[in-house]
Amino acid sequence: MQLALGLPLLAGEDAPGPPAGDVATTVLRELLASALLAGLGAGFGALVRHQAGAIIAALVALLFVEPTITGLVDGSYGYGPISAASVLIGTGEEGDPSPFTGGVVLACWAAALLAAGMAATLRRDI
Repeated sequence: MQLALGLPLLAGEDAPGPPAGDVATTVLRELLASALLAGLGAGFGALVRHQAGAIIAALVALLFVEPTITGLVDGSYGYGPISAASVLIGTGEEGDPSPFTGGVVLACWAAALLAAGMAATLRRDI
């Protein structure tokens, strides 16, 4: 969506577009982050029985708890799920973990929640 809207706007202003290699890398990183966040959400959804409770808990954790911890604990940015996705995409600042580290951290979050969701589902279902 960003490319579909942004590139024609840049061309209309006679502004130089971003290098093709940078665009491809960013698109691939965004796709990977989206897939890992989808796995994280599926695992969390399987872990929590009630749909409304799962949505509220996820929103509170991702929008309030993670930013609060990041603000209070120095050096913790990039190790929560949303900040790891941001680091993976490459929108971090100087001194943040590398995109590879963000990808590994996000994959670990997704794997942990998927495993917990699978275990909870197997335990509940006969």
